[in-house]
Amino acid sequence: MALAIVNFQNRCHVATAIAIVGGTKYGNYLLVMTPIISLHD
Repeated sequence: MALAIVNFQNRCHVATAIAIVGGTKYGNYLLVMTPIISLHD
């Protein structure tokens, strides 16, 4: 369970970094979609 939480947080941080670096609609899309995709892994 702990591992799943860490993995989820790591994916969120990656999406956040991409959104900040990209600063684009695509970056915002990733920021929203990545946590949703992670739940289906």
